[in-house]
Amino acid sequence: MTDMPEEVHQARLIGERAEFFAHDTTYVDAIFTDGESPLKHAHSIELVDCAFQWKYPLWDGIPRTSPSRTAPSKACRACATSTTSR
Repeated sequence: MTDMPEEVHQARLIGERAEFFAHDTTYVDAIFTDGESPLKHAHSIELVDCAFQWKYPLWDGIPRTSPSRTAPSKACRACATSTTSR
């Protein structure tokens, strides 16, 4: 059995560390809201047309991999301060 990457479409992800330790996942047209660090310790993820409405969405270990049309809202603070570039 082969592990297939998960895809999350048009989701509203709410709460502190909503997708903590997420991996092998593509988020499409998702909104991360009402909670800090939604992707803390995540790896091997892709963000497409996503919105971040709170603090610290991206942490160490999440490479910048062309997050197509993905951007923080005005309320989002420290949105990419700890990401790595590849």
